[in-house]
Amino acid sequence: MTKYFPSARSKSLGIFLWAILLLTFGFSFYQAIENSAFSQFIVVFSISIVTIIFIGTVWFKTGYFISNKNLIVKIGPFTYSEIRISKISEISRTHSIISAPANSFKRLAIKSVNKIVVISPKEEEDFIKAIKKLNPQIDVNL
Repeated sequence: MTKYFPSARSKSLGIFLWAILLLTFGFSFYQAIENSAFSQFIVVFSISIVTIIFIGTVWFKTGYFISNKNLIVKIGPFTYSEIRISKISEISRTHSIISAPANSFKRLAIKSVNKIVVISPKEEEDFIKAIKKLNPQIDVNL
């Protein structure tokens, strides 16, 4: 059985991310139009569309799967990490702003034998219950 937990999405992080993206593209479009460079406009427009689709996919499709006794962390269409749930030793709260497959500042650090992955499941309680069901030895420090 596979269970999916989407990433929580922080409004402030979303506003920051999308504002920077739109301001950057707005300035690039302005420069292309101001210089009357149609070819430059086409390039900027094409890059903008691809980037918006990519960022949108990462923003709306980042999530966490519990499947076959593994925790699979996905960022958009990419698998970021796969951890055996039996190897997880601790789940704790973190407010680290390091780059992570988490679209929120309210984050959980998943500590296993050889790695730490920072995530932000939307339904934290349900996520922790599902993990603890497969490995009751996990220490939860929230």
